[in-house]
Amino acid sequence: MRIIGGEAKGRVFRLPAGSRIRPTTDRVKESLFNILRSVEGSTFLELFAGSGNVGLEALSRRARFATFVEKDIRLVRALQASIAQLGFGGMAEVIATDAEAGLKRIVQKGNRFDIIFADPPYDQGMVLEMLGWPEMKKVLAENGIIVIQHSAREMPSAEDGEGKREDSSRFLQQNSGAVPPFSEQKRERYRSPEELRVQPWMVADQRRYGDTVLTFLKENDL
Repeated sequence: MRIIGGEAKGRVFRLPAGSRIRPTTDRVKESLFNILRSVEGSTFLELFAGSGNVGLEALSRRARFATFVEKDIRLVRALQASIAQLGFGGMAEVIATDAEAGLKRIVQKGNRFDIIFADPPYDQGMVLEMLGWPEMKKVLAENGIIVIQHSAREMPSAEDGEGKREDSSRFLQQNSGAVPPFSEQKRERYRSPEELRVQPWMVADQRRYGDTVLTFLKENDL
């Protein structure tokens, strides 16, 4: 695996032999950071971190600090080695536990993040479950962004019921902090499922890449 942008661009890091994780592809990763536009100076949390692929990319692009939560001890050790190898030792921490328990530890520390990225196992109902965890709201900074990578089967597309496309620009807020506004690129977007409307989140944007969808959420202030 490799870093595709920023100060460590082109540097390679490795997974444990026999690892079965599904790393974020370069195409999806590049699109994610194009949409975010800049992560410089931000704090970044990666849940279900696996290899730490996305958080390491954020550090290469000058995120101020990244926290990784991963329960597989073999992946934790590999991630710690990658952090050291890439020279990010003073800019990152790894919490070796499951995502929900990791969030509880972070709440106890009082830490909050500008960007939370989560890539839970596909098609196991984790997206809505995770958004229902009260700790998610507690660790998200003001005007922060949650990005969830998930299967296209876990949320309906614009063609599955509601029909017309919805321009997500009405959800977007002009942020003056480390996290800038979303890109205004025109691509296919999806309406938020009814289940998400009862959570304290609103879907700001969605982008699909084959079977993979990136969903961008912000706190619902209504």
